[in-house]
Amino acid sequence: MKDNDVNLESCREISITIEEAGRRALKMAVPFLFLCLVPFIIIHGWQPFGEISLTGFMWFGLTSFIGIVIHELIHAFVFGLFTKGGFKSIRFGVDRKTWSPYCHPATNMKVWVYRIGALAPLVILGIVPVVASLYFASVFWLFFGVIFTIAAGGDIISVWLTRNLSSGDIVRDHTSKLGFYIIDQPKI
Repeated sequence: MKDNDVNLESCREISITIEEAGRRALKMAVPFLFLCLVPFIIIHGWQPFGEISLTGFMWFGLTSFIGIVIHELIHAFVFGLFTKGGFKSIRFGVDRKTWSPYCHPATNMKVWVYRIGALAPLVILGIVPVVASLYFASVFWLFFGVIFTIAAGGDIISVWLTRNLSSGDIVRDHTSKLGFYIIDQPKI
């Protein structure tokens, strides 16, 4: 059986709507903000916040917009690197109802690839900048990391949906919801 010759209607679907994912991710925003802000304030106090300028705010807006594109490209890089279909199987788009950008690998993959591909932007654009902000006392990197940690809320939820699967199980990303199909492996 070829990778893409799977009748997805016969596979078990594990998913939630994009709207539900958005609601769940929004509930995680305040705890994420708290987890990032409190250590920064304990280490550096409030003084770095006084250095925010209009120019800095404009640069932050521009880099955040570019960060959205980079977030999806990070997904694509990992999925393209570790899936059989490679980069040719990756589709990009924006959900018309929620304006949520997405990266969709249209091929089967092991759960460990799905997890790493989903969480890579969180680590690179969220956690690393927050840690850098603690070292450099940078409000810019703090808020950049906070924004992209919150933006990875859907990715965190998609990985949480895999919690009952083993890392070697095979899944296919859902085309219109947050989640996946579990692909049954033929018995040999």
